[in-house]
Amino acid sequence: MHRGKALLYVLAGLIGVGATVGLRAALDDGGPVAPRTDVIAQASSASSSGLKLTLTGATFSALDTTVLLAVERSDGTAVRDLRFPPGSLKSSGLGGTDITAIGATADGKVVVRLPPVVRPGRIDFTIEEIATPGGEASPISGPWALTLTGPAADRFAQAMQLEQLQSDAVDVAQSRITFSASRTSIRTILEYVVPSGLVELSPPRVALPDGSTSLPLFVAPRGVGVRAEYPATPFGTKLIVEMGAFATNIARSDMVTIAFESFSTRADVRPIAANAAFGTKNTAAVDGEDILQGENRLLLEAGYGFYLYGGERRDTISLVFAGNWDLRQDASTGRTISPTVIDAAGNAVTVVGVNSAFSKNAEGVIAAGRTTVELEYSDKTALQSLTVLLDGPAQVVSGPRAIILTPA
Repeated sequence: MHRGKALLYVLAGLIGVGATVGLRAALDDGGPVAPRTDVIAQASSASSSGLKLTLTGATFSALDTTVLLAVERSDGTAVRDLRFPPGSLKSSGLGGTDITAIGATADGKVVVRLPPVVRPGRIDFTIEEIATPGGEASPISGPWALTLTGPAADRFAQAMQLEQLQSDAVDVAQSRITFSASRTSIRTILEYVVPSGLVELSPPRVALPDGSTSLPLFVAPRGVGVRAEYPATPFGTKLIVEMGAFATNIARSDMVTIAFESFSTRADVRPIAANAAFGTKNTAAVDGEDILQGENRLLLEAGYGFYLYGGERRDTISLVFAGNWDLRQDASTGRTISPTVIDAAGNAVTVVGVNSAFSKNAEGVIAAGRTTVELEYSDKTALQSLTVLLDGPAQVVSGPRAIILTPA
């Protein structure tokens, strides 16, 4: 899973929006999304060795504490990429010593995971060292002494609530995938292992109380398996997990997945108006935060277009990739084998056009260019995510499959 998209989802979860709402729309001042009531504002700061750290917000649960940290150098420039050497975190009020930076917001704040707090109210902690990849050659020594304002005493038990769900399994292409899940006050956590020989084309979605489904807010490896985090779901209820598609003859390096609905919201990309001139497209640059899995520099642009077939207009999604794909020919028909595209529900999306164009510089030297893929979609297409298999058709095991997990 690409770290940029992991960041998108966890930040969306931090402020209480679903995976269909873009990161920047959620974080920009004046955006359409209201902050969650369980985000507690923070106002602690500390300076050392030319770095100033300021806590601006935090969420608290039984499994971890997630904070937003503004980091500035003495010249006022923001630091977005941090690493914490082992042993950097010191605190008697946190249930462990792990500290991990999992990315940065669009406005430059660093998202940091800490252990859960062990008591209500104020929690003092100290960061002893910080590494800045691409910056200083060695870690920067602190200390930076900061204070968290945690849940009040009368809300602490509720904030720290934890529920385990019973594990269950489902068979996919002669392989068995076992799911386990738990709930905290702010997230629903799903863990599973994809067996060798299978490649997951789109992550599971879970049903939310309002009847919608959500992609993960955050996905990361956990041992040999996967840990996916979703919005909170009610304690004591069943959890419906809807699986996407899998493939059996490709490698992860052969595909890329875009969270298309989140991208559309972030980039303000909309379907083409009914009265638009033929050939009109509405595309925007894809950010690494929009990529769910795969190389984030591969997909350059995405958006909407349309074409006419027999006088009938048909709407399309346009995906522009870096480079010229080696599109294979079908030996029996001589036709180019189109890429395989899967939506969030695990269903194939019709590819209506592929155009590969090389580039030429001012000296006339021909170099790699761009490949554009046009997809035809309908109201039933699940656009939360689109996965493109770059090397022609694969043996796709289509979804969705549903599994229901019940409280233990």
